[in-house]
Amino acid sequence: NTTTIQSATIPVLNQTVNAQSWMASEYNFWFNSTFLWMPNWKWLTFIAIIFGGLLLKTLLEYLVLSMQKSPQFRGKVHGFVLHFLETKISKPIAWILTSVFWRESIENLALPTILNKYLLFLLQMNLSIFVIMLAYRGVDAFGKVLEDITAKTENTLDDQLAPLAPKSL
Repeated sequence: NTTTIQSATIPVLNQTVNAQSWMASEYNFWFNSTFLWMPNWKWLTFIAIIFGGLLLKTLLEYLVLSMQKSPQFRGKVHGFVLHFLETKISKPIAWILTSVFWRESIENLALPTILNKYLLFLLQMNLSIFVIMLAYRGVDAFGKVLEDITAKTENTLDDQLAPLAPKSL
C-alpha cells in the first residue's frame, strides 16, 4: 500500500530529467535557500522545537497534576513531600523541563550568534523565574511542616512563631 514516485522521464527545456532526481534537487534547493540569514531547514526545525516544547509542557503539566491527584502516590508520601505536592507545582516543573529542552535544542541547532545569544538569555530568564517560583512553593511546604510539628507541642509560643519562619526565608 505504499506509494512511490515512478522513475519517469520528464521533458524539461529539451532535456530529459528523472522525476525523482528533479524533486530531490528542488527540495534540496528549497531547504538550503536562506531567509533572514538562516537556511529554511533551520527555520523549520526551530518552529518544530517551539511547538514540540509547548506540547511537552502540556504533557508534563498533565503528568504532574495526575501524580498529585493519584491516591496511590499520595498514600506513600508524607511530611514535606506531601505538603509540597499540595501546592501548585505542576506549572513551574513543566516550564523548567521545557526550558531545559528548548535550551539544549537551540544550542544544538547552531543558530546565528546574535539570535542564539538572545534566545538563550530569554530561556535562562524563563528558567530562573520558574526555579524561584518552585523554591517559593517549597518554602511554603516547609512552613506547613513546621506548623504540623508545632501543633503537636503544648507551648503556644512556637505556634505563633511557626508561620513567621517561611516568610523570613
